Amino acid sequence: MAITNATTIQLQQEELNILAAIEMLTSLLELLQELRNDDDGFEQIFETAERELQRYDIDFEAEFHRLHRSRVRSSRIEENNKNPYVFTRKEFYTTLFRKIIDQLYMEYNTYLSTLNETLCWFKHLSPSTINGFTQNDADHLVNIVPGLDDALLLFQEFKQFAPSIMRCSSILEVAKIFKENSKIYPRASIVYQFMLTLPITVATNERSFSKLKLIKNYLRSTMDNQRLFYLLISSIEYDILDEIDIQKLVQDWAKMKDRKVVVY
Repeated sequence: MAITNATTIQLQQEELNILAAIEMLTSLLELLQELRNDDDGFEQIFETAERELQRYDIDFEAEFHRLHRSRVRSSRIEENNKNPYVFTRKEFYTTLFRKIIDQLYMEYNTYLSTLNETLCWFKHLSPSTINGFTQNDADHLVNIVPGLDDALLLFQEFKQFAPSIMRCSSILEVAKIFKENSKIYPRASIVYQFMLTLPITVATNERSFSKLKLIKNYLRSTMDNQRLFYLLISSIEYDILDEIDIQKLVQDWAKMKDRKVVVY
């Protein structure tokens, strides 16, 4: 399943936001639905498989009949059940592939439904959908995102900045602009910061790569709660740490404690 594998790989990328993940899953579900109803696509799969088997001198038809015996029809379905029902390889594998696709569709659709129910108020924050942002969205975001105090001001900030958002090509580009203008649009900036830090998990690898897990795994044997707290703050607020003058910090630390050794 190349299309599901490609989506899984994309969902594991380092730079990925939750809205992009929702769009990718929506597109994947549409592709799975098209594949399920594409008889020509199944025929191409059979032909490709047969060519691969011929490379190893394997008779596709003979192997199929060897592994799948004829079956007698159930008497509940047909009274005259003396004649066995013979499976054709196309019928058998088409049914099997469709069961697999239906299972994949159900799993991805369940995950997408959970995302849409939980994050439906963030769906109008991308450059392509920002014009659909409403006061109702702002009211719900104030209840979800910590640090927001006024839904009306949040709505006005998005409306004023909507033309600039539409010119961006991705959510990350929008976030960079808001970082530069965080003092002008403080509430909208908080919303994008919150959205971009939401962890994304994938069905095949249920892992969330958080700062907390990385630090705990690296220093698990030598770390107490207080040290963990300080390391976590340092890792999250790395942009503030980059502005610190290391030389001045060393000098201040040296003055805090006399480290000279008295020589007799």
